[in-house]
Amino acid sequence: ICTVRVLFNSDDIPFEHSELVNLPSDLPRKTDIVEISRLAIHPEYRHGDLLLGLFEFVATTCVHERKYVIMSCLEKMIPFFEKIGFSQMGLEYESKLFSDKGHLLFGDIYKAILGQSVNPIYWNLVWRRVTRFLVEESRIQIRGIDRIRITFYKLLGPVAFLVKNYREQRLNKKSND
Repeated sequence: ICTVRVLFNSDDIPFEHSELVNLPSDLPRKTDIVEISRLAIHPEYRHGDLLLGLFEFVATTCVHERKYVIMSCLEKMIPFFEKIGFSQMGLEYESKLFSDKGHLLFGDIYKAILGQSVNPIYWNLVWRRVTRFLVEESRIQIRGIDRIRITFYKLLGPVAFLVKNYREQRLNKKSND
């Protein structure tokens, strides 16, 4: 149904993405970056919670080991990934696996979890449970302005879930027509 490859590279192992593009030299150390590749979800399962579950798993697994993420996606997915805290690196590549170009993205896991680089609605959908888990497990502490931001974002939780449910109903209706 789905797959994702999560790589914890050491300094002497090149990124898988470096086979496709020339990565910038000003990236953080490899030992601070998680590389996500080969993310794929069967088309019948793409509009459910599977992608969100994958991100929760990757974030809770990686956050105490690495601070940053490099990944690639198709152009149509860029707006989604930007809303959850990723930014474009300005690098793209051709692949015989896809009809579209792949685009490299970079993200700071901590900034996303703390809502610093995330759309508030999408923070509730992607990062809210991750944040709660990490706080409960004493793996992160939230202070100052981050606490205020997250409290405000949580107030938007019901709106986020209404938007998500509406979107899912619309997509289900389209697929049934």
